Amino acid sequence: MEKVCRVPEKESVVAEWDVGGGARPCSPEVREEMDSPNCISQDKSPRSGGKFSLPARTKLVAETKKLFDVNPSCAKSHPVCPRVKTPLENCVPQRQTCSTSSLAKILSEHQTHLSARLSSGSRFAQSSKGSPQPSMYLTILNELFKSERLTELENEVKNKTMEALESLNKKIEEARLQQERLLQDSRLLQREALCVDAEKNCFLRVLRKQSEQCKKKHEQLWNQYVQDCGEIIRRKQELTLSFAKQTEELQTQLFQGKIKQFQLEQQFQSMEHISSIHKSQEMKIQMLEKELEDVKAETARKDHQAHLQFLQRKTHLMRQIKELRSLQARDHNTPEVRQKAQLFKSTAKKVNLEFCLSVFRENQELQEDLLKLIQEYYKLESIKRKLEMCKEWLKEEQCYQEALVRGRGQLKAKRERKSYL
Repeated sequence: MEKVCRVPEKESVVAEWDVGGGARPCSPEVREEMDSPNCISQDKSPRSGGKFSLPARTKLVAETKKLFDVNPSCAKSHPVCPRVKTPLENCVPQRQTCSTSSLAKILSEHQTHLSARLSSGSRFAQSSKGSPQPSMYLTILNELFKSERLTELENEVKNKTMEALESLNKKIEEARLQQERLLQDSRLLQREALCVDAEKNCFLRVLRKQSEQCKKKHEQLWNQYVQDCGEIIRRKQELTLSFAKQTEELQTQLFQGKIKQFQLEQQFQSMEHISSIHKSQEMKIQMLEKELEDVKAETARKDHQAHLQFLQRKTHLMRQIKELRSLQARDHNTPEVRQKAQLFKSTAKKVNLEFCLSVFRENQELQEDLLKLIQEYYKLESIKRKLEMCKEWLKEEQCYQEALVRGRGQLKAKRERKSYL
């Protein structure tokens, strides 16, 4: 009876738990023992003639106890909870970043391992399905202990034994069903563990690849940073040298401009009296021009008066000549007539000579005054041209000074912007 009751122990043991927490199939010895013809299902079969194979059953029970004694803590710490899991297709994460081909390859490799590791469980399940029915035990008891040969007490013991065997058969069936559920759950858990391992390996590969890429990128960025720093330092040195050179040149230009400005100020101060002379000469020229116009007007007036006097004298002399001619016509040889004629001739010559001399003297004086005015005009014109040239030169110098001031302001603004940066 004890030997028969140990059969559920064999059937309930399907897979043992390794130290890492994952389920793995039973040892090859146990599987061979299960699949061997010396299994308990055949030892108790009626075909065996009612003889029990005790060494094989004892070996199987010892192997089962040994398996449970090796990893008792693992079997306790990892109980199998029956629960419905998702299929293998739903185990693949949606956020998987690796390629589909690589993931399929990894899953196919793990699928082969899964099929290899679940082969023992499937074979054991098949062997358990092929185990004898509980009625066979009853048949064995009925054949061994027939009721005609037994007493009432033996029949009572037989009946109790039959009842115990029936209850034990029910328990065996329940254990078998529970074993099938546990096997199914174990397969699902193993598939899930394989999916998790595949996902983990995929993520690890992706992370390693990303880490290598990040390292390469970091090295590239660091090298680029070093090159950029060297280029910036070189450019900074060049700009510093060029800026110092330009500053020195601008300072020399500024110093020369200040010297030139000082010289121009001195020249301007020295030329202030020239401008005053120019103004006085312009006023004098205007006065002389006015005086020349007055002289011309006075000359014309005097000429007109002299001409009038000449005409008056001429009329008077013509009258006297007429009188003289009338006298000559009367008596030409009288001494009185000749005397008057000579007197008139001498008077006419004298008046004509005096008038001509006076006109000549006035003309000569006017020519001398005109020459003096012309010479003075030429002098003033030359001075005026010189002053105009000086004025243009001063304008150019003023423009140069304004440009210098603007350049100085721009240089100062650039320095301020660089100091802000």
